[in-house]
Amino acid sequence: MAWRLEHDVLIHDALRVNLQRIAASHWRADARLRSWGPAPLHADGETVSVPCAEGTVLWLGAWMEDAPTVARIVLDDPVDGSSGELSTDNGYQLCALVDASGQRQPIGLRGESLQRRLRLQVYREHGHGRTLAALDLVLLQPAAWERLSGREAPGPLREPPLPPRLG
Repeated sequence: MAWRLEHDVLIHDALRVNLQRIAASHWRADARLRSWGPAPLHADGETVSVPCAEGTVLWLGAWMEDAPTVARIVLDDPVDGSSGELSTDNGYQLCALVDASGQRQPIGLRGESLQRRLRLQVYREHGHGRTLAALDLVLLQPAAWERLSGREAPGPLREPPLPPRLG
């Protein structure tokens, strides 16, 4: 089964994947990140593009919808060799790629880059075997994403309100 895009959520069988935005200044390597807003997606065959403005980084959220199976998501940067991994049985958030020196780096554009091409692969257990689904995830500057998608990219990030205090 191929990927499909529905309301800016990538769907492959029971697996759901979306991207969330956060200010780079609030990104922490080992923290569970809050969403400052969802990132819109544009699909073209086996390539999905997402706008990524200066000062913004992304995190990937993944979950299984009504399915007892487990998915392992791997996100790789084939240019610099950095990689990150997430399994739906022990988490839902992938917020960093580990580079060759072992340092955790945010998922975002690099310096003055116009784009960054990543590879998203999914491994799922099905009965007696494994299934692999893959696609290219391309991070683009907002103006380039708008030209490609025909949609307006989200505006500048504004910090979301704090959650209500309980008790």
